[in-house]
Amino acid sequence: MSHSRNFEADAPGSRAPILTIADLRVALPKGADRSFAVERASLDLRRGESLGIVGESGSGKSALAGAIMGAPPPGLRGSTGSIKLNGEELTTVSERAWCRVRGNRLAMIFQEPTAARNPAICVGRQINELLELHGSLGAQERRARACTHTFHAAARC
Repeated sequence: MSHSRNFEADAPGSRAPILTIADLRVALPKGADRSFAVERASLDLRRGESLGIVGESGSGKSALAGAIMGAPPPGLRGSTGSIKLNGEELTTVSERAWCRVRGNRLAMIFQEPTAARNPAICVGRQINELLELHGSLGAQERRARACTHTFHAAARC
C-alpha cells in the first residue's frame, strides 16, 4: 500500500479533494443489457461536502458505491479508472490494505441501514462491537462512544 497521502486534504478548511474518482467504469457480466453498470464516472468530494447519489433502480448507484469501497456487488466483472482517498490511489492496493481502509477511513451507509443491525441486540452494544473490530480504542472509550452514538440515535444504552 502506498503511503503517499494528500495531507493538504486533511487540513481543516482545505479545499483539496478528500475523495477523487476519475473515469471509473464498472463492467456488467457478459449478456447484460449494457456493457457497464458505471461508465466514466468522475467526481471530487471535499471536506464538509455531502454527496447524494440518486438514480433509477439499476442505474449503477450500488455498483459505484461498491467500487469506491473496493467491494463491487456480486456478479460485476471489476472496474477501471482511479479512486483516490486523500491522494492515495485505492484501485491498486491489496485486500489486506483495504481492510485497514474500510470502516476506518472510508465507510458506506446502505440504502436500508436497519437491515445491517440486529434488533435483538441493543444499538450501543453493536456500535461497541464495531469499534472493537477496528481496534483503535480501549474498552472504556469504546463504551463511552457507543453510549454517545446511542444517545444521539435516541435509543437507550
